[in-house]
Amino acid sequence: MKYESCKLQDLTQGDIARWAELQCADRRYASSFLRPEFSQWLSEVRDDTGVIVVRQGNTATGFLPYESVRGVGHPAGTPLSLCQAMVAEPDCRWDGLALLKAADLNRFVFDYWIPGQDEITPHCTVVAECSYIDLERGFDIYRNAVRRRGSRVFNEIRRKRSMMVRDCGPVVCELCNDPGVIRQLVAWKSEQCRRTHVADVFRFRWSVELLRRAVESGTAACGALLWGLYSGQRLVAVNVLLRSHQFASGWFMAFDPSYARYSPGMILIEEMLRQLPAMGVTRLDMGKGVSGYKRRLMTGTTSVYEGIIDTQPAIRAAWVQWQQTRNWLRHSRFRPIAHRANRVLSNVRWFMGRKY
Repeated sequence: MKYESCKLQDLTQGDIARWAELQCADRRYASSFLRPEFSQWLSEVRDDTGVIVVRQGNTATGFLPYESVRGVGHPAGTPLSLCQAMVAEPDCRWDGLALLKAADLNRFVFDYWIPGQDEITPHCTVVAECSYIDLERGFDIYRNAVRRRGSRVFNEIRRKRSMMVRDCGPVVCELCNDPGVIRQLVAWKSEQCRRTHVADVFRFRWSVELLRRAVESGTAACGALLWGLYSGQRLVAVNVLLRSHQFASGWFMAFDPSYARYSPGMILIEEMLRQLPAMGVTRLDMGKGVSGYKRRLMTGTTSVYEGIIDTQPAIRAAWVQWQQTRNWLRHSRFRPIAHRANRVLSNVRWFMGRKY
């Protein structure tokens, strides 16, 4: 077993094809965040992105895209990557500490690692629940199942939509690749972050460029679906999904705050869910959390892991304590205070020039 660390640009076409083959062969790796295209786009906009290739003889049996900042590694695309794993053959048995050595890292921190990879288990500290929507049998059957569960979310959306049509004009939802729509999404999202005192994910140019590449260069195998909601010919909400074949993940959503009373984001989500099955998308992952609108829309949950691979026991123990304490705060009555403190820490990191 050999471990090699290299730039994405140094992979051969055979390596890229092998990576895509492994990703398609195992349902666990269905997310577009694990596609080679996603990491290639990242490598075009960030200079700290690489990949660790595990080889058995001359055959590549595993790929782990990563990024490093001053000796600390994260899965490639952090914090925009909502699925993390070693994309590998079922019988590939890799070693976490060997990964550190190959990439010359002091530690590797992850927060969205998929279940089912025994090699990562000793390094996991927290289990988090993620929500998803199953559209395998179509939108109507999905909506009826949500209603039988007692959720009135679609009745409320219909009422808000009628209000918007009455007050603002006809409502239209459509796919687009207009650079102007991307600019509007970025502007709305950045303004929302300023308003809520959260670190702006679009503060650095690489995140905007990554979004543009995913929209402009995407395919059914890996690409962004950019949805716009218009009322009276005015753009009022934007939603971006990252898709790989029949699986999609919610990525970015923002709306015009002056239309907040109509819940344009929820109207857009319903319209999007209606159209996805016809495009071959049968599952939508909504990321961490099972509260708020996610609880009202979801059909099930899955688990992801947070943790750290580290060679120094003292540092690992400190990280474990921090991650477990943070997870406890998320579910305690102190969550609002902890959330405000996290806002401060996030903004300090970004002020100091961190790329995530």
